[in-house]
Amino acid sequence: MRTTEKQISQLVKEAADLAGLANNKKQAIELGQKSYLAFENAAVYGGYRLIMIGVDNGAHYGAFNMGSTCPRLKPAAFADMLIGLINGLEFKKA
Repeated sequence: MRTTEKQISQLVKEAADLAGLANNKKQAIELGQKSYLAFENAAVYGGYRLIMIGVDNGAHYGAFNMGSTCPRLKPAAFADMLIGLINGLEFKKA
């Protein structure tokens, strides 16, 4: 089954919610956070990666101890990584 960008977006939102992070600029400003969780896709470089985006400067930073130069993942592998992250965050909360 094909992994869509909409599915990935929902997984990133779920991970952000579990981690207490904003997942868009407006929400980050409302919560007083300096950055928000997002993803970027650059097919020419290999796919998706998880990032934090600075509210004030738009700069991209690594998220969850992943550097900003971490390998990019194909959609299905990225979704699997996000599901693993979500499971870990849920386990930590329990």
